[in-house]
Amino acid sequence: MTEKSKNAELWEHVDTNLIRYKPNGKYYLKAKIHGKKIRQCLETDTLKEARHKLAAFMVRIRGGAVKGTGGNTVGSLVEEWKIWLKNKRQSPMTTRARLNNLELILRTWTQLSSMKINAVTSHDVEVWRDSLLTKTWKSPKGNRKYSTAAANQCLGTLRSIFKLASARGMLLTDNPCLKVKVVPQVNRKTLKLPTLEEFAKLRAMIYSESKSGGELFDFLALSGTRIESSRNATWGNIDWDKNTLTFVKAKRRPYTIPMMASLKKFLLEIMPADAKPTDRITKQDSIKKVLGTSCRRLKLPHLSHHSLRHWFITRKLENPKIDFYTLSKWVGHKDSVLLQKTYAHSRDEHSQALAKET
Repeated sequence: MTEKSKNAELWEHVDTNLIRYKPNGKYYLKAKIHGKKIRQCLETDTLKEARHKLAAFMVRIRGGAVKGTGGNTVGSLVEEWKIWLKNKRQSPMTTRARLNNLELILRTWTQLSSMKINAVTSHDVEVWRDSLLTKTWKSPKGNRKYSTAAANQCLGTLRSIFKLASARGMLLTDNPCLKVKVVPQVNRKTLKLPTLEEFAKLRAMIYSESKSGGELFDFLALSGTRIESSRNATWGNIDWDKNTLTFVKAKRRPYTIPMMASLKKFLLEIMPADAKPTDRITKQDSIKKVLGTSCRRLKLPHLSHHSLRHWFITRKLENPKIDFYTLSKWVGHKDSVLLQKTYAHSRDEHSQALAKET
């Protein structure tokens, strides 16, 4: 039997540049681009969808968008993406997180760098994502399985990398990560925060160690801001006439909050008489060490700088007059969806506690 007849048994010619692989019914585009023969799976067994994808691809070809599709590897794409990431306007923390995700991706998908960009399929991405959750991997911290959150974050980073490939006209078909869904988190971590009495003891202990450390503790707990934002908050960011405080340095974008009575009282108490607009509100960068030590001494769950943000949000939600939308603006979120997912149980618990008292 000749090779041609073997191909005829496996492949069906459907339209110009469109063929079908008979064993699994998937459609492929078949074309000659820049002198190179291309055969690329369209990731569908539906003729209508295959024709739509083929038409979109041919439009890009005629517009000169697709270039170098034959030889570009994911490794070369990653190097371009690193340059793009370096120049992107975002917080240094986000950039570091993306690069950490990339390191994990390349360590757990060792063949990825050498693969051709258009050889990576949605199935490949899904198999790799699931392997993060099911396999035990060697890591700098020892053998481990990765969490759902880590897998989803890495998927988001890989999606960003292939999004760049699409923008540069390097993909023949859709981003292979788009159809791979994030893994739902079944067991979300329960926030363990101290009681009011425990919180007061913790605050007193931190103030006994350092006055400036205590002021940072109070500022985080009373404003709900992140530690990075607190380090960049100056007296000039306060508008006393409008009763507002603006955090210029924030995770996503600057945001402004109204000064709650407790926050305003605290700021007036610690404000130096000769304070300049460019002077920082808090003098200390971190209380991580003293916070951890104090929690151990008081036998409390471990708390971090970010725990004080959780404390602020939880306390505000105990006030029935404060809704999720309003609170999301106070903590710099663009909408209230994440806040509701994370803290809805806190409001329910407080509601049950009040019900027992009445």
